[in-house]
Amino acid sequence: MAIRADTVVAIRAVPTTAAAAAPAETTSAAAAAAAAAAAAAAPTLRLANLDSAAYPPASFSADPDQPVDVANHSWGNYFLAAYKGVHDYLRAKGGPASTLPAPLPSLEVLVHGTVPLGSGLSSSAALVCSVSLAILAAYGKIPAPPRGPFAWAAAAAAAAAAAAGGPQHAAITKGEVADFACKAERYVGVNGGGMDQAISVMARQGVAMLVDFDPVRASEVPVPRGALFVVGHSLAVSKKAETADKRYNLRVVECRLAAALMARRLGASPEEAAREARTLRDVEARVAAKGAVVLAAEAAEAAERARREAEKKKEKKGNNKNSNDNKAEQAAVDASGAPSNAKDDDDDDPVERASAAIATGVSRERAAQLEAGVRALLGGSKDPGGPRAAFARGALERELGIKLDDPRLFGASPASLRAVAAAGKDGFRLRDRALHVYGEAARVREFAAVARAAAASAAAAAASAAAPIPAPASADGAAAPPCGPASASAAAEAPLARLGALMDASHASCARLYDCSAPELDEFCALARQCGALGARLTGAGWGGCAVALVREADAPAFLEGMRARFYDKKRLSKRGGLLEGRDAAALDAYLFATRPSSGAAVLRLDLPPSSAPAPAAAAAAGPSSLVESLKGLSMRARGGGGAPAAAATEAAP
Repeated sequence: MAIRADTVVAIRAVPTTAAAAAPAETTSAAAAAAAAAAAAAAPTLRLANLDSAAYPPASFSADPDQPVDVANHSWGNYFLAAYKGVHDYLRAKGGPASTLPAPLPSLEVLVHGTVPLGSGLSSSAALVCSVSLAILAAYGKIPAPPRGPFAWAAAAAAAAAAAAGGPQHAAITKGEVADFACKAERYVGVNGGGMDQAISVMARQGVAMLVDFDPVRASEVPVPRGALFVVGHSLAVSKKAETADKRYNLRVVECRLAAALMARRLGASPEEAAREARTLRDVEARVAAKGAVVLAAEAAEAAERARREAEKKKEKKGNNKNSNDNKAEQAAVDASGAPSNAKDDDDDDPVERASAAIATGVSRERAAQLEAGVRALLGGSKDPGGPRAAFARGALERELGIKLDDPRLFGASPASLRAVAAAGKDGFRLRDRALHVYGEAARVREFAAVARAAAASAAAAAASAAAPIPAPASADGAAAPPCGPASASAAAEAPLARLGALMDASHASCARLYDCSAPELDEFCALARQCGALGARLTGAGWGGCAVALVREADAPAFLEGMRARFYDKKRLSKRGGLLEGRDAAALDAYLFATRPSSGAAVLRLDLPPSSAPAPAAAAAAGPSSLVESLKGLSMRARGGGGAPAAAATEAAP
């Protein structure tokens, strides 16, 4: 779901002029001059940010094969990662439409963003996606229209251009951009999974998006009527890239090891486990099958215990008592033959049905099977407060039959190898990570199913209301209970409550099993519920940053006021290092706000006179100019007032 903050990248391609070759016989001075001229003619990437104090200008060569200096983290690394990703993508895509410019042009880039850094709101993904689209447009690979956003009709545009003998635009899809942008961001040292890039590119106005992978794709999920999301900063900054080895990347490593170890315990050879069990999804079916066997055995054992207990009671109470018990049991059976406490089919709610049979087949039964399978294969009791054993590296390597730094396991991923080394004596908590991933997947599917069922129910109710039917009389002649706004409101409340409960369960799992929360996030979510939220969870990578709360739209003003008073009070702001200290009250609006789903990335073209378009580095420091002012206002043009996390801009050639 996109938010109202934006990242905007303006880019200008400057053609490279070939330097004159030095004569065969020349003086050292002439050779030096020729070398200087060649260096000056070499294409470069020149970056600037409107907030030049926080993000100073940077420059790189235009060599797409240069490494990213992950040891020295800087904002320019994200641009360079996206630049490399675009070139990787076009090289792999092939075909005339994907041919790179020759020679490569210099790029002058100006960046402006309002997404708070370290907030869990995808600021890095927004930058990488914006840069990627801007470079593609600057290279002429996607059309940048004179007005309005690029409508992602790239395939049609390419066909039309080819038929007319015009430029050959590459047929690029949103999924492709999200996929290569995800891979590109890994150049900065974070093994991200692609969710942030997918929503930055694929978000749509007015709906949430359910994102799936392999390949990247998204489907719409309607937000129930009367629901609103509120985003709030926990006041703890989450530095994902800087702490990746012991946090984010380590979780990726633990999930990979959990899949491999379960595969081994299910009979796979070391080579098969390393080659085929790369994600928890790869072993999901076998883990669920193992869990089904475990649950069946547990059910049989429970039935046997119940039978033995019943026999003991029978012997103790005697035949007469048993006869009375049978009569009481018979009296509890209704006319239909079902127990009197059985649920009537007429009360079967469509939201509950959708929740019980989740859209993709990941049912509650399946979730229970996966949980049982994980516990059987990786150990641990059912008690949430039970042991949280970690696997030591040596023991894990012996059972896997392969060293953790073996290329067959993590390939040539320096980030994964650094995370393996960083685990040290703490070991790897494989059971907890697997339980969280499988449980979270089930919650996501149920959330989508509940929301879709609620939307269908609301649509049916609206259609019914359009053709009112006189209320029938009840059996005693009195008017039947109303089925108007009051009952409709009650029907709408049930799915909202369920969605809130799913968010609460998600945060509890993040905190307990995935261990990616923070005390500030836990406190924010607890206070959010006290202030009237239906549910709340952390968002983004965790370990700080923001949380998102689900609130009733009517309750939003009181909720915001309550959170301002209770979480963002002066004492707390001062105690937590002053993320907002010294700023006026208006600054809080960037850290606590209500939001609705809005559109994702877009490409626009800026037509500026050459004289009013200074180089980006100058524009960032020179105060108002046509380019700077256009950039500041570009986000509103890109989103049409609706909000977009990423946008890109290209300047028309003079």
